[in-house]
Amino acid sequence: QHLNAFQKMVRLRAELQAGYAFLATSLGELSNPKELRQGPVLDSELGVNVPGVFMPRWAADAEIAYAHSLTETFVVDRPTATLSYSGPVVEHLQLAVAYRVRYARYSDVQVPDEILAAETRNFDLANGSYFLTELEQTFVLDTRDQPLQPKTGMRHELRLTEAGRFLGGNFDYLGARLDLRGYRSLEALDMPWLVLAGRVG
Repeated sequence: QHLNAFQKMVRLRAELQAGYAFLATSLGELSNPKELRQGPVLDSELGVNVPGVFMPRWAADAEIAYAHSLTETFVVDRPTATLSYSGPVVEHLQLAVAYRVRYARYSDVQVPDEILAAETRNFDLANGSYFLTELEQTFVLDTRDQPLQPKTGMRHELRLTEAGRFLGGNFDYLGARLDLRGYRSLEALDMPWLVLAGRVG
């Protein structure tokens, strides 16, 4: 975890993971690799974080990502773009708002047509692609004494997500995720080097 202590550092991040996958449903299938479903896989990300945008201690973040993955029944390409803005609301409380756009295109689909037509959850596979747009709000309550090696305090995060056709996507849904973490040093028991940590979420 990197801390931008003075809120003046523009950060550029890049990540690339690439490989080649072989898929088998049993160990016996591995004896004949030519018959296996196989192909390259890729996961990449490029982002920039700019502090001090519009307000001190608030930062704007832009990220683009691209993934190419392989499953037993299809191959999917997923480009994604995300814009977010985050900063402190009051002491110990952080807010982040984000807008995300994702497109997915399927190829080499090996699912019978009758299954695709019969199940509404296969809408994206049947159409060969989908377009997803999301709004996201993240609230973080952080009272830790040290962000990197906390001995006391807590960090709680609530993330809300809304997606809908009114944003231009193909799906409507609401999502919520709660992550609760707490830290307590045993200094009172003459063991300051030992910290109890708990997490729910």
